[in-house]
Amino acid sequence: MLTSLRLTLCLALMQRDCQKPFTFSPLANIKLNSVKLSSMQPSPLLTLTEKDVEIGNLATSLPPFSPAQVLELSSSLRGQGYDPQIIAQAISLAQLRQAAQAKFGQSAHSLFFTKDGLEQASRPEVAKYHAEIYKRAQILSVADLGCGIGAESRAFAQAGLNVTAVEIDLQTASYATHNLGEFPNAKVVLGDVRQLDLEAIADAIFVDPARRKNGKRIANPNEWSPPLDQVLKWSATLPAGIKVSPGIRHTDLPPQSHVQFTSVEGNTVEACIWTGKLAQALGGSGRSALIFRHGKSYEIRDENAKEANASITPGECAPVGTYIYEPDGALVRSGALASFAKKWGLYLLDPRIAYLTGEVNPFDLPRDDRDLWDACLQTFRVISTHPLKPKALKKACHEAGFGAVDILNRGTDILPQRLRQQLKLNGNGIRGTVITTRVGDKHLAFLGVKLNVCDG
Repeated sequence: MLTSLRLTLCLALMQRDCQKPFTFSPLANIKLNSVKLSSMQPSPLLTLTEKDVEIGNLATSLPPFSPAQVLELSSSLRGQGYDPQIIAQAISLAQLRQAAQAKFGQSAHSLFFTKDGLEQASRPEVAKYHAEIYKRAQILSVADLGCGIGAESRAFAQAGLNVTAVEIDLQTASYATHNLGEFPNAKVVLGDVRQLDLEAIADAIFVDPARRKNGKRIANPNEWSPPLDQVLKWSATLPAGIKVSPGIRHTDLPPQSHVQFTSVEGNTVEACIWTGKLAQALGGSGRSALIFRHGKSYEIRDENAKEANASITPGECAPVGTYIYEPDGALVRSGALASFAKKWGLYLLDPRIAYLTGEVNPFDLPRDDRDLWDACLQTFRVISTHPLKPKALKKACHEAGFGAVDILNRGTDILPQRLRQQLKLNGNGIRGTVITTRVGDKHLAFLGVKLNVCDG
């Protein structure tokens, strides 16, 4: 007797077979554009192979499935005569499409992905913002160098920019061609970006260098592909947006650029170096944080950094007050924390640690200011302060009525999970927070309760 999954699969395949065969041909046959390349053969058609089309057809036909159902699904498909290699790749593509929904929505079901391409693709709100910077700078055309699967190029094309997407790998370029097929203002070029006459094809460039090799991050920017120093040479003649790791050292940043460190819903996801007219569109050289939260975006500039590679100005310190605030990672990485703290009358607990303290209750702020606050800071009302000793903390948590805790740590070597076990809380009581940190030469723990500002 067929399992529920097999029955669903059979019905899906029967329905597909009764309909007009699925085809990618309207999107898959875009000719390479003629551009000045010093060492390239005449451009072939960038099309999906017959095998790619078969994989795409099968992936589209599959019903939703979980990782635990892959073996059963594979067995069912082999029983229907599908080639094992096609099955494996179709299931892999279907899984990538499922994962891609968070970035691409329902359109993910018709796109082609590679694992690396999906991982490196910008989130849609970030890619849309990138496109807006080009529009703000009155750029009309952009070359997306090393476009991968074309994720960034899609956002540029949707914004009305004329896009030339360049990719050196044939299969990835064919995927990008398919993924950009709905946009008449986007074109794909197969070739080495180092051989391009950039000024002949675009007003500006966007580059997202490959920053991993064999699954490991490459720390040295000049070992990326293409290397950062090469990209900066290109930016000497054309305005450039260069997507980089948010962990990049400030000393590696070109001084006359504007560099934004970006977070989405509390996760620091990237930095982007903007040069020329694009930097001017952001107010000139320096650094800023770009924070996306609850459907809104906020830009906070480091007012102390007149150049992108300037040292971070330390903020003023004070003893713990009524509240402790944990800042968003982009605010910290951009160096804008001191400027933000000064504006709101907040202070660091320690000059080396990114915890703020003060007397501002965000519920007393106007709604717009409260939304900004919620995007930039998590707020905790301090109940008590203790030495960082598990036995003392266990007693203090019970006295505070904590049944469970979130543990935040900066500047100490404690293991939050180990500390949670040592506290031996039974779940009966309120949910509290233990903030562990270093203040001067002391290791301290602050017990507190989080203020859910977005609910207010």
